[in-house]
Amino acid sequence: MNEAVPAGSSGGLSGAGREGNAPSRPAASVIVPAHDEEALIGRLLAGLEEGIRSGALDVVVVCNACTDGTATIARDQGARVVEIDERSKTAALNAGDAAARVYPRIYLDADIIVDAERILDLASPLFDGRALCASLPFTVELDGRPWLVRAYFSVWQEVPLLNDRYVGAGLYALSEGGRARFDVFPHVFADDLYIRNLFTRDERCVVEGKPFTIEAPWTARSLLRRRVRILAGNLDLQSRTEYRSHPGALERSDSLWKALLGQPRLIPAACVYSGVNLLAQLLARWQRFRNPRIDWVRDETTRQ
Repeated sequence: MNEAVPAGSSGGLSGAGREGNAPSRPAASVIVPAHDEEALIGRLLAGLEEGIRSGALDVVVVCNACTDGTATIARDQGARVVEIDERSKTAALNAGDAAARVYPRIYLDADIIVDAERILDLASPLFDGRALCASLPFTVELDGRPWLVRAYFSVWQEVPLLNDRYVGAGLYALSEGGRARFDVFPHVFADDLYIRNLFTRDERCVVEGKPFTIEAPWTARSLLRRRVRILAGNLDLQSRTEYRSHPGALERSDSLWKALLGQPRLIPAACVYSGVNLLAQLLARWQRFRNPRIDWVRDETTRQ
């Protein structure tokens, strides 16, 4: 299970910000890379509204090659907006870093659901030195999804790796010392795996309390496409030895099956999980064989 640390006061919403007086400086900078996210950016920023309004959070939305209303929506909701021409998540992360005002730095995907109080909770263990890299527990929104998607994620959430100081899944935070581990974000697609590999288990933490929410795909086809993209990105990163500081932070199928021994009700779902991942592995390897260049593919079903 996750060895979580207690949530602590970061001095943001729990201090001056909640009493109506703007803090002298933000408690953390939040960087949101966004490519054509007008369907979702408003929902994310609505969750962060209290932190933006009080000045406790310095929120930077980096619109990379946007052709829709993402920038306008973000500005209207109080975020600072940086616009770049390159469609690249890592280029957006680097542009956001250049614009961010303070540490810790918190990196969010536009399609997650989280509130300002939980984002501020991340600052505590990074300020006091308990960790260099932190995240929150998470849950997966499965309402209305087909059985195959629900079966897959019912097992995915039991993966031992995801319950052992896991950072990633669309949200991670770095202290100033943690951010000093690397110069700029390299051009990799598995940025969360890259970050996780920079830190040992003892340097990471998960802040206990309310989880943030990940949206599951709405179709089995979209689930498979997402798994192919993730596994292709992981394979790319594993092949580049300069980015494997602490390798081994990938899930192992044998440890998953051991974890499921006491949950026989999940065996049918585990077969679905293994089948989807096996097919995705084969497709990811074939894709890399045919074209080593990885094209960014995202789940459009959660953006409709």
